[in-house]
Amino acid sequence: MVIISALAGQALACLAWSTASLLSGGLVFSYSLRHRYLVPIIILGAFNLSTLPFSPTWQAAALFNSPQELPGGNLLNFVYIVCFLLIQAMLLAGLVRCLVKDIIPPSETMTIHVERWVWVVYPIGLIIDVGAHLLAGWFMLPDVKGLPVIAWIVGPLTVLISRLILVLTLRFAGFSKDFERLGNSTFWKRIFSNEWLYNLIWRIYQIITRILTISSTVLEGEGGILWALVLFALIFVFLQR
Repeated sequence: MVIISALAGQALACLAWSTASLLSGGLVFSYSLRHRYLVPIIILGAFNLSTLPFSPTWQAAALFNSPQELPGGNLLNFVYIVCFLLIQAMLLAGLVRCLVKDIIPPSETMTIHVERWVWVVYPIGLIIDVGAHLLAGWFMLPDVKGLPVIAWIVGPLTVLISRLILVLTLRFAGFSKDFERLGNSTFWKRIFSNEWLYNLIWRIYQIITRILTISSTVLEGEGGILWALVLFALIFVFLQR
């Protein structure tokens, strides 16, 4: 999305997605201890990536106002808009799914044993991450008077689509477990694994290495030096004549 925003000439949208990648991504990687008391921080982190009005990623909605900057006609412009919506919705759904894992629904097997001072310092670090994102978004807020209608619609559409994605993933969670059991079989592992490709590339690499080694021995070994002396003698005799 950062690259697409740069290609479309939307500098502020590019900046908004770059900031979201760093700070929202940092929230995901920093969120190792999970507890239901941290849910408000999760909600605020999801808001930062939602492209809702007055969120830090609201400026990213400008990308939908300029699909004509990208190559293609009206049909491709519509495809671009649909793809942008799906990308944003999947990012938001993935963020929420990752942050609420083992919290909603609560996991009975998850046990966390940390010192008490960690529960004081750890939430403060998460709040600083989310607060820095909000502060950066405040400085990037666009002029409300000159905004098109689509800027107010993109955020709610993204939230609705991401909500639908989350509902579908939870509804078909049982099917995913069946596919996971099926994928653990030896037969399907051999088919869908990249091990065969690795072995093929490794064999090709070994053959090329042997060919290069033989060529290097012939050209640069003792036999190669002798052939160079023979050629030098022939050239010298030819020049004498």
